[in-house]
Amino acid sequence: MNSKEIENVLKLEPFKRYEYFIKKVADFEQLWTIVDEDGDYAVSEVDKFSLISFWPAEEFVSLDLQEGWEDCTPPP
Repeated sequence: MNSKEIENVLKLEPFKRYEYFIKKVADFEQLWTIVDEDGDYAVSEVDKFSLISFWPAEEFVSLDLQEGWEDCTPPP
C-alpha cells in the first residue's frame, strides 16, 4: 500500500472509510488489530462500552499507535 492511498482513505467521510474497510478486508481476507505487551487485545473504554480497534491493512495500524498505545503491536 502506498502513502497516497493511505492519505486518500484518511480524507474520506466516516461511512466511506467504513465501506473501504469492508471491501479491503473482504478482498484480502485479512483483519488487523493490536495486542499489548502481555499479548492481550488492546481494548478502549468509551462511554461505558469496551471497544477493540480493527484496521484493513497493517500500514494503518502504525498510524494509531500513539497516545497510550505505544507498547502495542499487531499480533504475530
